[in-house]
Amino acid sequence: LFRSERVVIVNYNLLYLCMLFNEKIKEKGLQKKWIAKQLSISPTALSFYLTGTRPIPNSIEIKLKQLLG
Repeated sequence: LFRSERVVIVNYNLLYLCMLFNEKIKEKGLQKKWIAKQLSISPTALSFYLTGTRPIPNSIEIKLKQLLG
């Protein structure tokens, strides 16, 4: 029997983008719940995007950039 191993692929570009978004959110003092509402997504989905758990869809990335200036 073979042990199944978990492979983690790190997308450093995505992590860097998430870091930038999180810094901007903190700088502006915005609440993530409010941002999620503006993007028409759930706070959970936003959390997944901002932690790099899920890739950020292009449409959400564009809206986030507009919101955060």
